[in-house]
Amino acid sequence: QCLKHLILASEGYLARMERVIGAYNQNKIASKKYSPTISGKIMFFMVDPSIRVPIPAPKAFTPKHEQRFTKEIIQDYQDLIASIARQLEAAKEQDWNKIKVTSPLTSLLVFNLGDVFEILTLHSARHLKQSQKVISNEAFPA
Repeated sequence: QCLKHLILASEGYLARMERVIGAYNQNKIASKKYSPTISGKIMFFMVDPSIRVPIPAPKAFTPKHEQRFTKEIIQDYQDLIASIARQLEAAKEQDWNKIKVTSPLTSLLVFNLGDVFEILTLHSARHLKQSQKVISNEAFPA
């Protein structure tokens, strides 16, 4: 369920990233270092793997309980990581401060591109750490 949740949450960001990176002026090279936004910093806290406070996932990002761990989920997660890597490559010369990405949950939350890369990274680390804890439990895979 951790991997499926990561897939659901990340796909919404990826679709938006692809649109804005593709639409941004490709000739414009970043003129300054990435700087997080306030909304980005708040989200970083919420997905930080070192924070032990459980934060419920929004319903749109919650996998169905009857879903089981399958090879397809592993492949979907690998595909997700490859998509993120492609977006990173496409945006490597861009000004991450100027490219804006709205949250897949609400258009009221707007991040810059650097925020989104950081959110995706922290969120993955948080849930991969959670997965390791589940796998190391003596009762796993019961």
